[in-house]
Amino acid sequence: MSKIIENLRQTILDSAQSILLQSGYAALTIRKVACASGIAVGTVYNYFPSKEMLAAAVMLEDWQEALAVIRAA
Repeated sequence: MSKIIENLRQTILDSAQSILLQSGYAALTIRKVACASGIAVGTVYNYFPSKEMLAAAVMLEDWQEALAVIRAA
């Protein structure tokens, strides 16, 4: 039976962000993100088709948070 993980997309993004911050882009792999998220590699690909798209989604999320802070100020 498959497990249900709440907010799986966000879990993947959080794991990818952590890897990027700690080790850099070269160290970011789908396999590492899957392991850090506690899911299968194929599950990551269900949300993000490539490492590049995953990294772009992390950057987009960071920009959106920064813009929200600026707008609130």
